[in-house]
Amino acid sequence: MINAAQVGSGGGSGGNVNIVSSIPLDVNILNPCISICDLGISISPQVSIIQSIPLNVNFTGVPGAEPVPTYDEVLAVAANVLTSITSYVVPVGKDFYAQGFVAGGTANAWFKLDVDGTVILSARSTTAQQTVTPSFLGATPLAVAGQTVTLRVIHNTVGITPDFEGSILGVII
Repeated sequence: MINAAQVGSGGGSGGNVNIVSSIPLDVNILNPCISICDLGISISPQVSIIQSIPLNVNFTGVPGAEPVPTYDEVLAVAANVLTSITSYVVPVGKDFYAQGFVAGGTANAWFKLDVDGTVILSARSTTAQQTVTPSFLGATPLAVAGQTVTLRVIHNTVGITPDFEGSILGVII
């Protein structure tokens, strides 16, 4: 059983952490980016966690980082119609850093994350994997004040009107 995982310690080293767990986890990401200013190098550790139960992720060490609350669902989605599940408008004076999205539904579908209509990340669900969780390697600067980040879905199963749900994952700073 793993109680804690740490990459680097005081010396500025970074790396990847992979955790597999069957118990609830709290994940604290401390100082997620290490910069070496003189050389213009930035290193961002990657954390991937595989579990089938609730996960709490807290960004600490990032002054002013606030999680973006975006969960929503859409019911009875018609076939071949690109439909918005949820969206978020970046507030004045903030930048949105994307981590990815989580989405699923009662039918196979394409899920697309876009900024002001330009798709920047997409994933397709399957019968074997009904929930998709595509992500960026780290918190990626994605949108600035006034831009809209939207999670959309489209399916092509004629004759049914499935339900879908999703969350955009990221923080504003």
